[in-house]
Amino acid sequence: MQGSSGNRSLTLAFGLLCGSVLAGSLGGCHAVLGLDKYEKGDPEGGLGGQGGEGGDADCAARCDDKNDCTEDVCNQDGDCEHRTLSAGTECDGGVCNGVPGEEACQACVDDQPGRRKDTGCTDDAPQCRLGAQVQCVSCEKHSDCDDKNDCTVDACSADGSCTHTPEDAGEACDGGVCDGSGGPNACVICVDSEKGTKTDAGCDVEAPLCFEGACTTCIDTEDDDGQDLGCTEDAPVCTDSGCVECRNAADCTAPNQECSTVACVDGICQVTLHDDQCTSDDGCPGTCTTSGCEKTSLVLEEELLADPSFEFVDPEGDESYWLLAKSINGDPYAEADFSEYPNVFVTSPSARTGTHVARFDTSAALSYDIYQTFALLPGTSVLVFSGYYRAVGSAKATSDNYINGALYNYDDEEFHDYFMSTKSGEPYSLDPSPNEWTKFEWRITDFSDFPTHTDPEVNIFAYKKNQSGPFYEIDDISIKALVCE
Repeated sequence: MQGSSGNRSLTLAFGLLCGSVLAGSLGGCHAVLGLDKYEKGDPEGGLGGQGGEGGDADCAARCDDKNDCTEDVCNQDGDCEHRTLSAGTECDGGVCNGVPGEEACQACVDDQPGRRKDTGCTDDAPQCRLGAQVQCVSCEKHSDCDDKNDCTVDACSADGSCTHTPEDAGEACDGGVCDGSGGPNACVICVDSEKGTKTDAGCDVEAPLCFEGACTTCIDTEDDDGQDLGCTEDAPVCTDSGCVECRNAADCTAPNQECSTVACVDGICQVTLHDDQCTSDDGCPGTCTTSGCEKTSLVLEEELLADPSFEFVDPEGDESYWLLAKSINGDPYAEADFSEYPNVFVTSPSARTGTHVARFDTSAALSYDIYQTFALLPGTSVLVFSGYYRAVGSAKATSDNYINGALYNYDDEEFHDYFMSTKSGEPYSLDPSPNEWTKFEWRITDFSDFPTHTDPEVNIFAYKKNQSGPFYEIDDISIKALVCE
């Protein structure tokens, strides 16, 4: 009995110790009390535990619902519970849907907004489509397929894949028009959408043609007919500034090969007809027309100067045909008396004709002007001025030392129709310093500057500024009138 009483007291003491010190550690108390010899679920143990009837191993087998998306457990009462696993939990073949009572393992879960990737899906097929068949697809609606390209039509097809169909060439896009390729750079300034000279897509009537990615007025097509695309027959050549008549003289056509020339000036063909190329062999002038030269024939040729070679100069009286004027230190010319004639009309052993020459000393402060009037022959077509000159002396002529030959018009008291000069830069300029007798010749066909009330006057005069220069000698001055028809 004691023993029995002692055992009961010891057992009670250990029980109190388990209750206060080892609270919550049932296994520990079992060990202390020597009760761990009973297995969980053992009917003879008295404490079935969480495994309930049959123990934990029996519970796992008894409660398995064959659903990967539930957690199968035995509760305190020994009953089976099937707890729903959260949506997205991996399962055999996909992820769990997380729907209580309808737990299922499926391909994916529609758990992200918009185009964000749903659980179970990939970057290529980010959208979870729910229906008879749950599957990952590229899209659910058309807006899911937006590729940010104005030149594609974006659509979500029935099978959930995106299609990007290129827009037609010429369709408007942000910044221009589509080129029809649907590529990332398909939006361009313009497209050659029309044939001929019609306005291409992206261009306007001011610059209607699309060429190499830009709108232009014309295109250098180098057609065999010589007319570029966008240009006209009158302005057939395309340049950077538009259609013009020509780029160079090769684009122009001369009206004839005999006396006409062409040039391209600022894109315009300019034709020049050269009458001087139509002169006949006898010196008569001709006219250059678009068809060629129209020449005339010589009827009469006559010398108009009474004394071309200064052989009738009379220093003793007033019988000379040539008269004399002088200028001192650049003052206006004034008539000189006959006593000064020997200063200009000099006897020379090297005269071309006769014995006299006219000499002009361009180094002196005194300048002389010799002149003679003549009558213009009725019907004159051409006046041919000619003569011979030479420079005598070692010094050379300069721009301030030279001689001139010209006609004087008393109607307006001006020199007109220059026909010779040793000053450079004029159409009638001569070599300023020839050592030998040198011929000059100049033709006049325009008589509009000739006097109408008096006879014209031929003048040869020097110009200088008291600088050192050569002697100039003149001989055989001639003015011939040609009457042509």
